[in-house]
Amino acid sequence: MRIQNILLSAFALLFLVACHEKENLEPKLDLISDSSVEIPIGGGETVITFTSATAWELRNIEDYSDWLVADRTTGSGSENEQTLTLTATPNTGINRSANLQLWASPLAKRGITITQAGEGGAIEGGKGDGTAENPYNVASAIAAAEALGADVQSEADVYVEGIVVTVEEISTSYGNGTFHIADNASATATFGLYRIYDINGAKFNDENRVKVGDKVVAKGKLINYRGNTPQIAQGGQLVSINGSTEGSTVVTPDDPSDAIFYESFASGMGEWTIDNKSIDSALEAVWVHDATYSCMKATAYANSTNYACESWLVSPVIDLSGETEVYLEFEQALNYFTSIDVAKEQATVQIREENGSWQTLTPTIFPDALSWSFTNSGSIDINAYAGKSVQLAFVYKSTAEKAGTWELKNVKISAQAQEAPVEDTDFTADQTFSTVSTEFTADNHSTYGSGFVNTYEGTTVGYYQHSSTSTPINTATDHIRVYKSSALCISNDSKQIKAVKLTCTGSDRCAYMTPLSPATATVEANTSTKVISVKNINANSIELHATEAQVRISKIEIDYVD
Repeated sequence: MRIQNILLSAFALLFLVACHEKENLEPKLDLISDSSVEIPIGGGETVITFTSATAWELRNIEDYSDWLVADRTTGSGSENEQTLTLTATPNTGINRSANLQLWASPLAKRGITITQAGEGGAIEGGKGDGTAENPYNVASAIAAAEALGADVQSEADVYVEGIVVTVEEISTSYGNGTFHIADNASATATFGLYRIYDINGAKFNDENRVKVGDKVVAKGKLINYRGNTPQIAQGGQLVSINGSTEGSTVVTPDDPSDAIFYESFASGMGEWTIDNKSIDSALEAVWVHDATYSCMKATAYANSTNYACESWLVSPVIDLSGETEVYLEFEQALNYFTSIDVAKEQATVQIREENGSWQTLTPTIFPDALSWSFTNSGSIDINAYAGKSVQLAFVYKSTAEKAGTWELKNVKISAQAQEAPVEDTDFTADQTFSTVSTEFTADNHSTYGSGFVNTYEGTTVGYYQHSSTSTPINTATDHIRVYKSSALCISNDSKQIKAVKLTCTGSDRCAYMTPLSPATATVEANTSTKVISVKNINANSIELHATEAQVRISKIEIDYVD
């Protein structure tokens, strides 16, 4: 019995020791200083005092790196008090806050909230702090972007949520989209999501992926573009659509198999070189690779300033030996030049035999208007260089008064020219209609609903919402936008219309449109020439339905019945 008692006492002692050891292993972390701290508007430091029995780390601090830093973010366990110092920069913007976490284990963690008033004060109706856990609403996003100054991007990504009120475009060709969101459907203040990608950075492959009325969360760099357009800068991405985080698939185009030479610029500038003939010291670069749009881009506009420069993008030596016919083509987009005619002089392509003199080439097809839509140059005859070794150069120029932006991709030399478009000899442009959308005024069609209309020399052109989920807008300066499922109406009470030609801003904005009236009309969309031809009208009006995709029209030509 005595032995049994001794054994029971030993087991009890072991049990107590084990429990005591288990209790000592439980992580312990306590805040000694306050968990909520205010830092003055002019910036300053605050010291956080705490104890932690085990190793610890400060979490979420990287989300606020543009204004808040810590002297250390990790440390070892200790029985003694520990401190970390948080330093905030002066706040010239709106009120802001940071939600941090001192973490030792899932059971040992403490929240710390840092707030700092700003010169801009609180935002009426503002919500959120721009983090994934607490996205900005539109009111706060606008204020935060405006506080950055003109063309200044935020250092860190921010998160913004809102209701989609307009869908400007979803390009399945380039995989991105531009939208405007608001805090609610009736709000007048809107915030832009410019050329952003789908969830997880995937490219859009469905033009109906985002619709008016969808609730979205997006992330990316904030910018107040040119000082008057607060938005998520190009290259951002959606985080969720109506609460769903399921993304679309990435589609990668194949390289052409018939090319003698080909450079897409999809993943970099390849073996091309940059020769800056003249460049202002304030510019870091003129030609850069744009990974977002898989192209090379040239601009001398930086820090809200235009700079005069001349910069060449030069190809490696290209061997054309053994070739008897050679043709060059490429895709380009031009914007922010003084005019499209000036762009023709300031964005040129040249060629030379190796070590020879440079000669200027003229694209067969040049963009009709300044826009971000890529236009194929058409086949440029370079047969004079067949059998030789050559170099190409894309020459960008600008002035201190105006510096445009030139985007370039898919440079190709092949032994066969593109099929030339057949000229329509049966069409006479009796009238060319202005499509400067700001000349259009709001209108309500009895059949097709809200939209915009303009009357010019007796002819009326209107575009209306019809069955589209997107509300018509007239913010562009060089074209009108007929959203998918919207209607385009052209009429003249005193003349019968024989045929119409619609010149589009790009091949991706040139799509078949279904005739609504008269039903006898026929439609053909030629993406090579970017022209939609409507024939066999023979009536005082033509009404078209954009059934396949959004159509952007830069010019309308009308042939009347003789």
